[in-house]
Amino acid sequence: MPHMDGLTLIREARKVAPDLPVVIITAVPSQTSAIDAIDLGVSGYLPKPFELPKILDTVARALGPRN
Repeated sequence: MPHMDGLTLIREARKVAPDLPVVIITAVPSQTSAIDAIDLGVSGYLPKPFELPKILDTVARALGPRN
């Protein structure tokens, strides 16, 4: 993203929608970014590459049970 990183985007989005489920997909995973993401309360953190079942499972968990 040209003007901010993903963690900054999450911080800004949470100002508007505090309960917004967020799944991070990253090509450059690091322990620091994972810890920062957890501190921000993200619902999932997926380093690339990943298989389709993994993202489907992660998104389903992030969205929670459906009524």
